[in-house]
Amino acid sequence: FLRRPVVMRATDLPRFFRQLLPLTLGAVRAIPDMRTMVTGLIRDYKRGPDYRDISRAHVAAMLGLSEATMRRRLEREGVTFREIKDAVYNDLAREWLDEGGVAVGTMAARLGFRDAFAFRRFFVRRNAVPPTAYRNRESV
Repeated sequence: FLRRPVVMRATDLPRFFRQLLPLTLGAVRAIPDMRTMVTGLIRDYKRGPDYRDISRAHVAAMLGLSEATMRRRLEREGVTFREIKDAVYNDLAREWLDEGGVAVGTMAARLGFRDAFAFRRFFVRRNAVPPTAYRNRESV
C-alpha cells in the first residue's frame, strides 16, 4: 500500500495528514462505531446455537463496558439499544422468511417472543404485512 501513489486535491492535504496518514501507516486504528458492534453481537448471538434472549447487560459485558457507558455511546450516535435490537430481529425474521425453511413459531421462539402472535404483531408493526404474507409475496 505504501508504493501506491496518493492522488488528491491540495485542499484535502491537511485533513489527510491529520486523520488518514496515521491510519494508513498503522499508527492509529479506527474505532468502529458502537451501533455496528452491538448490531454484530446481537446478530451473531441469535444466529448461533444458543439463541436465548440477549439483554443490554449481556451485550455490554461482551463489549467490556458498563451498561451506562454503552447507553451513552449509543445516545451519541443517536440510537437506542432497543432500536438496534428490533432492527436486527426484523432483519433476521425477513432473512428466515426469504429462505422459507423456518416456521413462524420457530422464528418467534428463536427471537425471544412469548408466542407466535407477539412475533406477528412485531412483524406487522415493522413491515406492514404479516409474516405469512411476506413469505408468499413473490408467488402473488
